Amino acid sequence: MKYLLSITIIISANFSILSQRLDTTIFNSAFEKQLFQKVIDSQVFDPMELFFSMNYHESSVNQSKNKLNNFYKEIAPELISKQIKKQIKTIYKRTHSHFLTKYEEKSFFENIFENGTFNCVSATALYALVLETYHIEYVIKETLQHVYLIADPKRDQVFIETTLPSKGTFYVDEHYKKNYVEYLENNKIISESEFKTQSTESLFDKYYDENKTITLKELAGIQYFNDGIFNYEASKFVEASKSFEKAFILYPSNSIKLAYHTALLALLNEQHQTKKYSAITLAKFINLNKNNNEAKTLTEDYFGLLTEELVINHPQLGYYEKQYHDFQDYISDSIDIKIINQQYFYYTGYANYIQQDLPKALVNLNKSFELNPDNINTKQLIQEVVSNHIFKDVNRERELDSLKIYFSMYPFLLKNDKFQIYFTYCYLRIIGEAMHYNDVPKAMKYLSVFEDQIKLYPDIVMNDKYVELAYGELASYYIRKTKYNEAEKYYLKGLALAPNSYELKKQKELLSSQKTGLNEYLNDSKNYDKINNELALEIPKNPDEKSGFKESMDTFFPGSWEAVNFIEDGQTKAVPKDEKLVIIAKPNNKLEFNMGGIKETGRWAIRNKGHLLYLIPKDNENDYLVFKVVEISKNTLKLQAYDGGKLENIIVQFKAITQ
Repeated sequence: MKYLLSITIIISANFSILSQRLDTTIFNSAFEKQLFQKVIDSQVFDPMELFFSMNYHESSVNQSKNKLNNFYKEIAPELISKQIKKQIKTIYKRTHSHFLTKYEEKSFFENIFENGTFNCVSATALYALVLETYHIEYVIKETLQHVYLIADPKRDQVFIETTLPSKGTFYVDEHYKKNYVEYLENNKIISESEFKTQSTESLFDKYYDENKTITLKELAGIQYFNDGIFNYEASKFVEASKSFEKAFILYPSNSIKLAYHTALLALLNEQHQTKKYSAITLAKFINLNKNNNEAKTLTEDYFGLLTEELVINHPQLGYYEKQYHDFQDYISDSIDIKIINQQYFYYTGYANYIQQDLPKALVNLNKSFELNPDNINTKQLIQEVVSNHIFKDVNRERELDSLKIYFSMYPFLLKNDKFQIYFTYCYLRIIGEAMHYNDVPKAMKYLSVFEDQIKLYPDIVMNDKYVELAYGELASYYIRKTKYNEAEKYYLKGLALAPNSYELKKQKELLSSQKTGLNEYLNDSKNYDKINNELALEIPKNPDEKSGFKESMDTFFPGSWEAVNFIEDGQTKAVPKDEKLVIIAKPNNKLEFNMGGIKETGRWAIRNKGHLLYLIPKDNENDYLVFKVVEISKNTLKLQAYDGGKLENIIVQFKAITQ
């Protein structure tokens, strides 16, 4: 009896297993593997071996072949003088009496030679082999419930029935017919219009594999199919799927595809329940269902569960990577697995990031991004990886180069406020530091590029503090050069970028105030030297000027002063010996001072407004120093220096000394 089972259809498809990589683990022996490889490669093979291959044992097979050969020798004399029809009857009777003892549905070809048990598949195979030996033509017929053989089909058409179909266990009910027809429609074996306009009964009768002529190879496929059914009924889904896969290789019928699908689905469910996922099983399932959207969704969901288990819940990244590569190896090239690929690269990148393997994380995340540039999770994780890389680097120029590369790869980063601020920060920090150390060419190079970037991205976000840093240093440089108009230009540029910057406004106002004060002392007499072509500092000379500050300076400042302490944030620190500073001021406004062992001469001047003290070196009058006089008395002098038009936070305390 051809043994079948009524199976609920969930998802199925039209599929050729021969187009996929062969899973060699489905074979029970090297003999079986080699034999199936011959079938797949369309090489010559002995069909009889297919009936022994399922449970192959060399010694048993040899014994069975010997029994057959002895039987052939035994009946050969009885056939010599008979006509074909009588030969067939003799073969039927002698074969049945010699080999077939008891009918059992759950039996296989090798059981005939072991204990005489048989079913319609194994007995039909035996008769076919005997008829072939004596060169008698035959055809094998498959019906809904049965297989049988017709000997000498072109003339006498002798039917050889090996069993009684009425004793079978398969029932074709309405539920089975409905599922079978839905399977045909789901997988586009029948059209949608045909499905909607014809009855289930008529479609089932039209398309079910009934009364077909099959080959001996396909009959062997039915034997594997029966083995799959037995295993499926015993909930041995691994073994069932293996048997159905081999059956499908030998005989790719709709019935076998349906059974193979159902076993795979049951196996996937079992693997999910036990958390022992197999991407190979998943690949086989989608290969079998490649034209079905529901199957594609199920496959993506299953891979998501596999990912969650192996990356999130119980991380095994190496095993996860193996599962993915197994899936890639077995999947059909015609199946779109873009979503699964994107998911794999994202979660692998995520695992790399957690392990702080940032280069590897970015490689995988980049692949995920290329597959789906709109995925929010991928973009967010790329931001985190790039941030982790960039924000830990202390080399601003290198950071800037990296940011430009990242922006070209991931344009969405440039829309992020944090990256915009950091991008502008790098430029502004490089410019500010270069100006601070008088590397003007470098500062101007980066300033030019920065201002071009601002034109390109006029809405880019930047931090006022960093604008103050760069443009404050630029202005300070030109103040030191007494190029006040140029300094003012950079204050204005800075305020254009940071209009609410209190510091830039304050420094600009101070610059304007200083320019006004200097102009008050503009040299209009032969007694004063010009500092540059634009401005000169006046040495105060009017003894009748009523000013407490001027009187104090005239009274106490001429003399010798040595810096002894720095006062910063309320804390007093002694001046290091190697930073020794001595000022010798003379009544005629002449000046000598010693800074760190370097002696200078020049002159000093004051500005009443603001209580400012100017120390002007003779050799380079443009390089003068400006201090705010915080306190002056007979023995104490406290000065607070200006740098770039801005008061420093440090007060230098001097004491009067005797030379």
